[in-house]
Amino acid sequence: MSKSEFLERLAAELGALPQSEAEKTVAYYSEIIDDRCEDGMTEAEAVASLEDVKTIASRIICDTPMQVLVKERMRKPRPYITPLVIVLLIIGAPVWLPLLISVVSVVFSVFIALWSVVVSIFAAVFSMGVSGIAAAVVGFASVSGNFARGIFLVGAGLVCIGLAALAFFGAAALARLYVRLIRRAWRGIKRAFVKKEDGK
Repeated sequence: MSKSEFLERLAAELGALPQSEAEKTVAYYSEIIDDRCEDGMTEAEAVASLEDVKTIASRIICDTPMQVLVKERMRKPRPYITPLVIVLLIIGAPVWLPLLISVVSVVFSVFIALWSVVVSIFAAVFSMGVSGIAAAVVGFASVSGNFARGIFLVGAGLVCIGLAALAFFGAAALARLYVRLIRRAWRGIKRAFVKKEDGK
């Protein structure tokens, strides 16, 4: 693939972005190709050393704030929105609006429920750690008066502290997993948004 073909395809794939942002990206990759050609590569080799056009465009679009994509989409003319379509949307609002609100509510509820689990786990870990420290302190203070009771409390406290430390790492891993899932879902929404726009 030649440089011009690569840049033309890249510009086409970045159609969902504002023109200025798309032009900056195209200019950036044009400069990369030029630099690699100056280092001794042929134009075809320089282009081949880059990622696939769709991969580049998908990553850039996923990193673009959603409000920027929405603003650019609203700015573009939409000939498919005719007066008849508007009238039908208004007439059908009693049907599709409650459904839309229900879907959004369910998605939001699932999101809150997932994070509630994470927060609850961290709260339990914190309580276990504090209880372990308190038990160990009381145990050390009780050793001189009641040796058996003091040793038991110290041991129980250390066990609680150890379990809290292990549970903390588990909770942190779960939180990271949720963050990754949310990012993937958000990127999927962006990709669907862009594909819908391209399909129009």
